[in-house]
Amino acid sequence: MNEITEGKFPEVRSRPGTLDFKPTCTKQLLMEQERYMREYIRCLETRAEVEGVDL
Repeated sequence: MNEITEGKFPEVRSRPGTLDFKPTCTKQLLMEQERYMREYIRCLETRAEVEGVDL
């Protein structure tokens, strides 16, 4: 992640009790979603670099 996206995805799993709702899906599913979201951000940042877009 670059300096713009760095810190945008806090480690929710390391801060129990900070959500104002109780998720109905499994923790495993949430962690998998987080992994894919981080990968998507990485892909977007790579594309921006290739296309010469300053973030």
